[in-house]
Amino acid sequence: MTLLEAGPRLLPSFHPRSSEYTLKTLTKMGVQVQVDASVVEATSRSLRLKDGKEIVAGTRIWAAGVVAPPNWKFLGETDRGNRIKVNSNLQLNDSIWIVGDVASYPDGNGRPLPMVAPVAIQQGKHVARQIRRRESSKSLEVFKYRDKGQMATIGRRKAVVEMNSWLRFQGSLAWLTWLALHLAYLSGGRNRTSIFADWIWNYIVWTPRRTITD
Repeated sequence: MTLLEAGPRLLPSFHPRSSEYTLKTLTKMGVQVQVDASVVEATSRSLRLKDGKEIVAGTRIWAAGVVAPPNWKFLGETDRGNRIKVNSNLQLNDSIWIVGDVASYPDGNGRPLPMVAPVAIQQGKHVARQIRRRESSKSLEVFKYRDKGQMATIGRRKAVVEMNSWLRFQGSLAWLTWLALHLAYLSGGRNRTSIFADWIWNYIVWTPRRTITD
């Protein structure tokens, strides 16, 4: 298996140490990782990189970034990812709020907030509060995103977790943290119980196997 990354390192939004751990872990798992490898052409049996190198691959999985649907552009000004630029209250205008993947809201460093669930959840709750405040004739509040960190699973009992600029950890503890937080964010006790039971069963009966063959 070959993993191509167009940038200089894996997980670019994470600390370089987390990227290094991810690279070492994947390499030990038998994955051939290539960074600075931009794909410029894909045929039925191969990929051609920007440097001219060709990689033979019958099965290819594209996992690049996403953009918002282009049909939103009629609403207002958009950024490079087709996301609509909103004001400090997540508004397009006085009567329209925009949240989630289609909203372009700066993170304080000139970049829009990432298209991830924690951002959408906080934005949705913020807008709900603002609608109630408007109904009560109160002034609207500025949206402030609370960054709760980021996580990524790499494999069985392997993950990286970054809670803030100084609390970072990897390995089994990070993997268990990822599982626990994902369960906590699920709505409804039945969903949590069902997912947790599935995870336990899959962990017990798991056997190493190759799911993609040449």
